[in-house]
This record gives sequence, C-alpha cells and structure tokens, in this order.
Amino acid sequence: MIVTVFSSKGGVGKTTVALNLAYELALKTGEVLLVDTDPQNSAAALMCCEFTKGLAEVLLEDLEPKDALKGVREGLFLLPAGLLALEREEEFVRAFRREKLEELLKRLEGFKAVVFDTPPGYAPQSTALLPLSDFPLAVFEPEPASFASFKVFEEFLFKSGLTEKLLLVLNKLRPLQLTEDFVLAFRSEAAGKLLAYLPYDETVLTAEANCRPVKEERPDAPFALAVEEAASKLLSLKA
Repeated sequence: MIVTVFSSKGGVGKTTVALNLAYELALKTGEVLLVDTDPQNSAAALMCCEFTKGLAEVLLEDLEPKDALKGVREGLFLLPAGLLALEREEEFVRAFRREKLEELLKRLEGFKAVVFDTPPGYAPQSTALLPLSDFPLAVFEPEPASFASFKVFEEFLFKSGLTEKLLLVLNKLRPLQLTEDFVLAFRSEAAGKLLAYLPYDETVLTAEANCRPVKEERPDAPFALAVEEAASKLLSLKA
C-alpha cells in the first residue's frame, strides 16, 4: 500500500498526520516505511533522528535504501530526505521522475505500507508521487484559508485525473461554530472523500516535544484514537 500525504498549504499538520498514520499502520500490519521527501527533513525532526543519509542519497548517488533507513519504532522505519536534499535541492527535486520513482518503489517492496510525506503546496514531489499512490491523502484545516485553497486544489486534481482515489483528512478540529461551519462545507464539497476528522489535541504538542508518536505518549488521546480509526479505514479500503 502506497500513501502520499500532502497539502495545498503549510501549517496544517501534514507531517504530524503522516508520522502518526505510519506508526498506527505499523502497529496493525508490521513493517511500514515513512519516506520524507521534504528537503527540510521535517519527519526526521519530529522523531529527533539524524538525517545525514536519506532519500536524496538514494536518488542522486544510488545509495541502497537499506543503508539510509532509520528504525524509529518496532515495525516503523524512516527514510529521511537526507543532507543532500538540502545541499543539492534543485537536483533532488528534479529527480522526482516517474521512472525513477517506480524503480525506488520496487526497491521498497518488502514493506506492508509506504507513506510519503511531501512538502506543502503543489510541489514536484507530490505531483510525481500522486499518480503512483493507492491513496493520495490531502490534509486540511477547517478554516477559511484552507477551504479556499481546497477549491483551487480540487481543480488541480481534477485536471490530473486523481479525484477518484483522493481521500481527505480534516486536522485540528476545535469545538467552535466557525469550525463546524467549515466542516459542513468540506463535507458538502468532498462528496464522501473524508477519511478522518482529527481533533485539536494538546497531547500532540507534548508528544512532539518528546519526539514520540501521539499514541505512544498517551494511548487514549483523542488524536491517537482518531488516527487509529483512519488507519483501520485505509486498510479496509485496500482490502
């Protein structure tokens, strides 16, 4: 199963969703790989991992993926973007070509699931990965700027022929009337594509400060329970 997590704007908690979803899938299925395609190495930062070697070294210098993997938890592995993603960013981004990515995926076939975290916006990384994914997973917040970006994003996906596979996650939900209004707006526009509603949860901040997945920090945290449900839905859809 290949999942590409992306967003039309920054600040929506995309990497948090990608990490915690990958962790939950690992708990349920066995070996899962989280691949960071963002030169900022955001996923490695969340898990407090070094990123000297990573995806950039695999794509640009033909390093074996196994030599760059980080075992961050039992069953969960991280392939960071790598230091070269920062040092040779333009070359790294250009490496996201279909044939190169298909070759990479063949080298990663041993994993039950591969979750790609991408830079925010319409980055070449997400544009190249989406057609190769079983589940393109878009993360939004239920607020005006995010909803406005969703409308533009929807048109982009329609032109790319990806609307059939698309799933949405609404993150950082709060018990406010404005939030409820935008949840209804997303629900109306998304036409059954909503995979999960993830609540705003202070445990997320604590977990990230401790370099831990939310479920490991507090198993009964509302965010962790919602991600668990989302992972179960994904697995049932794949089946």
